[in-house]
Amino acid sequence: MLKDKVHTLIRDDRYNFFWAFLLTVGTMFLAMSYAQIVPWGKYYFLSGDLYVQYATFGSLLAEKIKEGSNLFYSAHIGLGANTALTWAFYCFSPVDIIYFLTDNLPIATQLVIMIKTGLMAMFFQIFCRYNLKCNQRHTILFSMCYGLCAFQMQVSFMSSLTEGMYFLPLVLILIKYMLEKKRITPLILAYASVFVAN
Repeated sequence: MLKDKVHTLIRDDRYNFFWAFLLTVGTMFLAMSYAQIVPWGKYYFLSGDLYVQYATFGSLLAEKIKEGSNLFYSAHIGLGANTALTWAFYCFSPVDIIYFLTDNLPIATQLVIMIKTGLMAMFFQIFCRYNLKCNQRHTILFSMCYGLCAFQMQVSFMSSLTEGMYFLPLVLILIKYMLEKKRITPLILAYASVFVAN
């Protein structure tokens, strides 16, 4: 029974989106491991804005929620600052839940980046399936190319900007759905998610 399910998962083209996600995350993990980036290496992915702003605020928000302390003011920033708008800009990605699961900032940040990269590939493969009417195995490769493109790798250092990369194929799918089915609610929900997450 389990063998049949695994065989179906491997052979059935309906699960190409799953393979696009998994292979992209695996490729990203292998590349980071080869570059000796955490968890086993001696280097961190944290640099520039990713270290100073995005990852730091994600872990600080998780810490404040766990402690039950004030979310609207923090003494950790200079002489103290209002943090409400900062949380709204940096920390409302659905993937940032990873910061709640581990206190290790470099590993949490690496997981966030890998999952976002996988989501980009997954949604692009779904876009190929529904909008381009192409669901062959080669779409997995094109989806991986979308998720691992140089632009995304550079933008991943500004973590909240990557939201648009994985929401774009989803929004395009829902625009086509709206035009065909005359239903706008899913598109409104997708746009609302984009605006909240970024």
